[in-house]
Amino acid sequence: FAQIDFKSSKGVLEAHQLSGTKVLGQAIEVSVMDPGTKDAAKKMWAIQRPWESTPEDQPEAPTEPQGVQAEYFRKFKEAEEDKRLRTVHIAGLDNEVTEENVRILCKQFGEVEALRLDKDAAGNPFALVEFKEKGPASVVKKTEKFMVDDRVITFTEAKTMVDTSAFAEQSVHF
Repeated sequence: FAQIDFKSSKGVLEAHQLSGTKVLGQAIEVSVMDPGTKDAAKKMWAIQRPWESTPEDQPEAPTEPQGVQAEYFRKFKEAEEDKRLRTVHIAGLDNEVTEENVRILCKQFGEVEALRLDKDAAGNPFALVEFKEKGPASVVKKTEKFMVDDRVITFTEAKTMVDTSAFAEQSVHF
C-alpha cells in the first residue's frame, strides 16, 4: 500500500495509466482516493487483507531518507548545485538579440552546454547560459560587467536553471 500526492492532475492521469503494470512481479493497482475517505480506505484494507494490520498500525517510516535513498538524494543535490554553479544570468541585452549572438559572446569564455533567451516582467531580454564547466561561469560572474557593442552586459549568478523541468525529469526513476 502506498499513497502518492500529486502536484497536478496530469500526474494523477499519467500514474493511473500504470495500473496493471508489474513491479517486482506484482501487478499494481492505481486508483484515486479522496482524502476525506480515509475511514473507507481503512475498511477496504481490512476486507482485502484481514491478515495484515492497517497502514496506520504500522510503525512510522523514517522521515529522513535512509541508505540507498539517502545516497541518491545526496548525488541529486550535488548535480543540482554543480548545474547551478555553471549557469549565469545575462542582462542588458539588446531587444533584437538571438541565441546565436549570446552563444558567440559566451563561447569566448568557454563551451556552452545550454542556453535560453527570455524576457523579464518589464519586457527586457535576458539569457540563462549553462557552461560545460564551472570555471568560465565563475570568471564572468566575478568580472560581472562587459562592454559589448556599446552596451553594458551584466553577468550574475542565475537563480534558476536553463531547463528546470528536464533536470527534474532526469531525477524520476520507476
